[in-house]
Amino acid sequence: MLLVRHQPTNFPLDISLGLIEFEERLIERASPIKIGRLNIPVATTEDLIILKAMADRPQDIADIDHLLTANPHVHRLYIRRVLKEFSRILERPEMHVQFEALLKRHDKRRRE
Repeated sequence: MLLVRHQPTNFPLDISLGLIEFEERLIERASPIKIGRLNIPVATTEDLIILKAMADRPQDIADIDHLLTANPHVHRLYIRRVLKEFSRILERPEMHVQFEALLKRHDKRRRE
């Protein structure tokens, strides 16, 4: 993942170079959006949630909560499977546990 900033607008961009298998899948699963003359691949909601869970900054966790609210029918099994694998590889079990806690909290709010 390459983190850059568009200088004229100071807008942060995360660019995936497809260097690991997950990034390759992320690019394959992405949907292109047209900006001017460019077609820019944009990550699926599920892959964006995974990236944000891996980054694990307070804003990323808040973003995951908002993404779950806006997209209640995300493919949870896919997210769980990938996060569980990353948790194991990166030796960060809290990453998967935190996502499960977010899901639980989100589901509880939906039922209320």
